[in-house]
This record gives sequence, structure tokens and C-alpha cells, in this order.
Amino acid sequence: MKTRPTVLLLVFIFVICTINCISAENKSVSKTDQALKTQAKKGPPVAFVPEATFKAQPVIEGSDIIHEFVIKNTGGDTLNISRVKTG
Repeated sequence: MKTRPTVLLLVFIFVICTINCISAENKSVSKTDQALKTQAKKGPPVAFVPEATFKAQPVIEGSDIIHEFVIKNTGGDTLNISRVKTG
């Protein structure tokens, strides 16, 4: 007869510990997310181009060469690209 209350007590303790762990994780993630969002809002826009140059292989004259450059905004404000010039 003592087994049933002991099992119930252990289950209750397990549930309380689980709730505390989940709540602690949510708080730490929330603080991290808030810090990243706050940090991202600060500062001007910054254009980051991982591959700033592209060297084409020899092609037949008159052929088109197509290459896409990826541009990522690592700054805090909106990045507007108003002019693009080829080299």
C-alpha cells in the first residue's frame, strides 16, 4: 500500500522538474532572440557579398555568360540597391 503514494510522489516531482526545465529553456531562448533582434536593428545596412568576383572560363565569342551574385544584408537597416555596374 505504501508503493502507490510513493509512485505518485515521484511522478509529481518528475512533472514539476520537467516544467521547470522547459520554462528555463524558453526564457533563455527568448532572451537570446531578443538580444539578436535588438542587435540587428542597430546600425546602417551592410552589403555582404561572399563571392565578390567571378572569373569566367573562355567561351565562344558572342555567347552570353550568366552568373548570379548573392548579396546579403548583415546590417540593421534596410539595404536598397539602386545602381549596379558591370566591370
